[in-house]
Amino acid sequence: MFILTWLSGLLRHRAARLAGSVLGVAMTVALLGSLGVFFAASKAQMTKQAAAGVVVDWQVQLAPGANAASAGRAIAAAPGVVKSLPVGYASTTGLTATAGGTTQVTGPGKVLGLPPGYSAAFRGEIRYLVGAHSGVLLAQQTAANLHASVGSVVAIGRQGLPPVKVAVQGIVDLPAADSMFQAVGAPPGVSLQAPPDNVVLLPQAAWQRDFTQLGNTQPGAVYLQYHVGLSPRLAPDPAAAFTDVTARAKNLEVRLAGAGAVGDNLAAQLDAARKDALYAQLLFLFLGVPGAVLAALLTSIIAAAGGDRRRREQALLRIRGASPRRIIRLAAAEALLVGIIGAGVGLIGAMLAGRLAFGVTRFGATTGQAVFWGALAVLAGLGLAIVTELVPAARDARTITVRQARDVVGTDLGELLHVPGAVALLDRGRAAVLAAVQRGAEPRQGRRGQGRQAARWRPVGSGGRVDVAPAPPVVAGSADHGADGVVRGLHGNLQPDLRSTVPGRRPADQRLGRHGRHHGRHRPSAPHFRCHQAASRRACRPADDAQVRLRRQ
Repeated sequence: MFILTWLSGLLRHRAARLAGSVLGVAMTVALLGSLGVFFAASKAQMTKQAAAGVVVDWQVQLAPGANAASAGRAIAAAPGVVKSLPVGYASTTGLTATAGGTTQVTGPGKVLGLPPGYSAAFRGEIRYLVGAHSGVLLAQQTAANLHASVGSVVAIGRQGLPPVKVAVQGIVDLPAADSMFQAVGAPPGVSLQAPPDNVVLLPQAAWQRDFTQLGNTQPGAVYLQYHVGLSPRLAPDPAAAFTDVTARAKNLEVRLAGAGAVGDNLAAQLDAARKDALYAQLLFLFLGVPGAVLAALLTSIIAAAGGDRRRREQALLRIRGASPRRIIRLAAAEALLVGIIGAGVGLIGAMLAGRLAFGVTRFGATTGQAVFWGALAVLAGLGLAIVTELVPAARDARTITVRQARDVVGTDLGELLHVPGAVALLDRGRAAVLAAVQRGAEPRQGRRGQGRQAARWRPVGSGGRVDVAPAPPVVAGSADHGADGVVRGLHGNLQPDLRSTVPGRRPADQRLGRHGRHHGRHRPSAPHFRCHQAASRRACRPADDAQVRLRRQ
């Protein structure tokens, strides 16, 4: 209940200072949260672009003698597979074409057997240039080597068998020839092979008719691949997507039980993307963290600006009986309040910035990354609030004594007047005033304490204005002895009180005000006016003792 009262008082009377601290914490949290949002957006974009650059995600090459039907069913049932089509590959000893009275002969090449709907299923694998979009198709480079065009007759050589003649129906380009003709299942470290220059595309039925017999005589020259397309719903983080796709490819190889090997084109692309994402993450970390550090320094400056006020509040609490432990608990509650509000405002700001700039509000590409960046931002905000609010308060509460704490309460006369030596100057002025009052008073023997001044000095508060009361009774003697005695008495009694208003010179047994009053103006006492009247009649009663009260502005 005491903590809630303290916090409500801070919100009512120290709203500006709390708002400054909350703003600094919010800026730090927002910058860290924005880094997480940026990483999430950039990684998701990298994953999307990497997946879009791959036409055929997997190329599953069946082993010689494997059952194509059962392997096809296993591939179609693999997790994430949305389409799979068989493609036949056969090696040719060379191509021959006659055009314009000349015969052109090429070197070895590849003959592919494509199923119906292949170009529609894997858009981008084949780009049509001239002629029909189906039937016998020649690659652009092959047509240039043979000087062939639509309608030309090409003879396809077969090892150990007579050549097969086909009529060209179209010219195409193969943009993804590198992956289409890759060596699937090659051991690591084997250098990549360039795609063949001579390629002929046949319908699947014609390919099976002309090259099945070649597979029986030359098993290594003919093989079957399944081209597979995976679901585009991948993890937004390239590293997580790479791990997932690789794991699924290994799982499929286990299911095939040696009947096939997987050429993972998508994993190769994601591997390059995750390296780029790691570089971008490190780059923006170095660019964004200094901004968060700058916001933290700004928060510490704002908190340090209220250090004097905090110490004055601690002094008042100590005077009213609060223990250092309770003061630390109040400071911890204040730091927790600043940290929670600042963290909440910072997270909301980071999400709004992410929505406006990147269209996302997540703090990471995956759930784990989102939790990590969100928790990191919140912990940074809470830690900053503790360092800037709780740690200085706890240090002051444990190291500053009650005497030192009272020193900072009130306004120093020297600071108030901004004049060097203002305290001593004011001391002499007050002494002169009392001496002038004393000149009109008649010397009178004191009732008690012969030869001593009976003036009493009662400081009220610390620092501030002095209200001069009637002069003290004068000991009988010469006129200069009485005047000089007043001055000496003033100087002797007033100087410690004036010194008490200066930080570090207050007597240990002095109380901060009387009757629990710490500030406010006090009206001059009635004896003050009576003594002025008595001075005009050159008479002053011993009861009208001179009193000098230090008034707090």
